[in-house]
Amino acid sequence: MAWVSARLAMHSDYEPDFESFIIFTCPTCKAEEKNTIPVPAAEWDAEADAARLVERESEYICGNCLHTHPLIVRNLNQRITVKLVAAPLVDVKASKAFWSEEADATGTRPWEAPEDKAFNIFHTTHGDAMEVLESPHAEFFEDILSRMTFIQLFAALEAFLTDTLLSRALKSDEILSRLLAGVKDLQAIKVPLSDILADPDIVRHRVSGTIHEMSFHNLVKTDVIYNVAFGFSIFPDEKYKHSLLQFIPIRHDCVHRNGKTEDGKAREEVDYSFVRRVAGAFDIMVRHIESELNGVDYLTDEERTKPPKFAES
Repeated sequence: MAWVSARLAMHSDYEPDFESFIIFTCPTCKAEEKNTIPVPAAEWDAEADAARLVERESEYICGNCLHTHPLIVRNLNQRITVKLVAAPLVDVKASKAFWSEEADATGTRPWEAPEDKAFNIFHTTHGDAMEVLESPHAEFFEDILSRMTFIQLFAALEAFLTDTLLSRALKSDEILSRLLAGVKDLQAIKVPLSDILADPDIVRHRVSGTIHEMSFHNLVKTDVIYNVAFGFSIFPDEKYKHSLLQFIPIRHDCVHRNGKTEDGKAREEVDYSFVRRVAGAFDIMVRHIESELNGVDYLTDEERTKPPKFAES
């Protein structure tokens, strides 16, 4: 698809100049649009120690049919979401915000995004979960919404880890062989010769079923499996690993004890600020995995060197 030209209407308060690269299908002419748009700068709420959602109105003029599309552009900690006001169901993919001046100086713009289905599902679920926290009246239901959103984010991460592993293992005999040789749960699969004769793909079917039964919220076990299959860790580094492993017992208490520890103490650390940090950490983990798989760096230097802080040690 050729790159298209477009005229962008922007607000004077988009300073300094930040941009995002977007892809969507114009609902008027059905042409695929790919372009950069101006976005508002991110803001930080010092009192809540969390990113603040920034929302602006803008316009995008299709480079093919010249139809003007009113936009709602949101920035939450450099994560951009874009909605077409007149066609809110149109899927608009948007890159993280980047500083225009720096991009011009380096000659690069980070608008590449993974194209696989597992990433797209995670990205959509991640965005939906974050919008729940910014919904009207959310402040009145912080306890339950924090737990629900935290659990949903974990479920989205589990689905991504499962689907990413399966989609590649079932297409590659080399990856499949490594998994069968190196993962105990898969080594235990027994297939009668008669079944193999009846279904030449039965090994893949059994592997798929077994992987779907695994608990991918066990990040330590998942890390071992990814090392066997792909030769890299799901954690960007050891500091991230230390931080992310704190989530496992917290998730267990939120899922099985309604947000309380074994001795009945409430998990008070699970609030909106915590959940936003969790969402950011999971997003970084997913893009780290995509970077390793695709040979394209989807993380900034800061994201690779600055581990998240979640709960007090």
